[in-house]
Amino acid sequence: SSISGSGYTRLVNGVIIQWGNQSVGANSRWFYNFPISFPSGCYGFAATGDWSDSNGWQTCGGTVDSASGFYLTNVIEGSRQIYWMAIGY
Repeated sequence: SSISGSGYTRLVNGVIIQWGNQSVGANSRWFYNFPISFPSGCYGFAATGDWSDSNGWQTCGGTVDSASGFYLTNVIEGSRQIYWMAIGY
């Protein structure tokens, strides 16, 4: 396991939980790698922006691309910190 700002833990049953945060520039979509690849795939993913303004929930999101990475999207004028969590095995 790696307990840090972007890290992961592997449970005894083989489930892997990963988390992190990334700064995403204005009106952009960026690809990021998970801290470790999921051997069988990512089966749950959530992303949310910082809540420093009332539009935080509408201005960003994320999608899994593969067992090794994901995209984060920011649709506002200005960069945003996006927090994410993924579960797989």
